[in-house]
Amino acid sequence: MQEPTEPHGEFYQLDMEMAYATQEDVFAAIEPVIYNTFKEFSDKKITTYPFPRITYKEAMLKYGTDKPDLRNPLFIIDLSEFFSKCTFKPFIDRTVRAIKVKGHLSKGFHEKLLQYAISIGMGGLRIFRSSR
Repeated sequence: MQEPTEPHGEFYQLDMEMAYATQEDVFAAIEPVIYNTFKEFSDKKITTYPFPRITYKEAMLKYGTDKPDLRNPLFIIDLSEFFSKCTFKPFIDRTVRAIKVKGHLSKGFHEKLLQYAISIGMGGLRIFRSSR
């Protein structure tokens, strides 16, 4: 086996034992430890505790995953009401959700996004431009 050329840093694990603890008890015990550890050893911006809590349902609806990266500015919005009055058959009486993207995205990006959508079982994608 070859020796690594660069160090990979250390891995640390914090084990806690708590009897009859609720979820809030665990959060109250660990959040200050996590916050202060990152404050001491990192130069990154840290959210103060208590950390934001997102329900499973909200995470899935807004981010499409139960473990969202909140640094990502993209999120899913519901456009069902907006499209409820349209005559485009695929949108009639359907849930219509979208990711709002600011700026211009290339045709190549749209094509890659379409291929990905099809690969996960979606029937396709529609790209809309709005002046709002």
